[in-house]
Amino acid sequence: MDDSTLKALALVPRGSKEPLALVPPFARHTKAYTCMVQSDLEAVAVQAVCNEPDAFSQPQNTSSDGSIAIKEGANNVEVKVDAPDGSSSRYIVQVYRPSASDTSLKEVAVSAGTIVPPISRSETRYTVLIDPTLAKLTVNPVPLNAKSRIKWVCPASPPVDTVLHIGDTAFQFDVTSANGSSTVSYTITRAKTRSGRG
Repeated sequence: MDDSTLKALALVPRGSKEPLALVPPFARHTKAYTCMVQSDLEAVAVQAVCNEPDAFSQPQNTSSDGSIAIKEGANNVEVKVDAPDGSSSRYIVQVYRPSASDTSLKEVAVSAGTIVPPISRSETRYTVLIDPTLAKLTVNPVPLNAKSRIKWVCPASPPVDTVLHIGDTAFQFDVTSANGSSTVSYTITRAKTRSGRG
């Protein structure tokens, strides 16, 4: 009777049936999550199932149709759960919606080594620390806005198992925003180390 946890929690884009991915994956005792969405997502519906049959869940700040508006930037989607004995708990999902003009990176995946510095919105030049014996490398940048476009400059096509020659190997690519209003160039340079960790 004092259980104010949820058995299930999902955010579903308005007009869709597929729930968004929560990080970390839902667990009843985990109360804080994050979620990345595309720049054109405007609202989500909350699907919350209480673990205690007599408990009550209530999404906060809903509109008349029961959905929650998602603006550009960070949005907190909050669900309050009231147990039958009067105790309560809150689940919060921070939903980040990039703008259509966003050209930043979410991550840069590499087949080996470590990217430095950490990926940030203000940084456009990175180094991948690799072992000196490494002969090939794959680099896969992922834009924060999934609808942004990547154009490779050097090499001219996505570097998959690219052979690393003697000297520096620089990977260069441009990210163009979803609405085409801006383009930012990024450079990733390799640096061979003994451990691949700096």
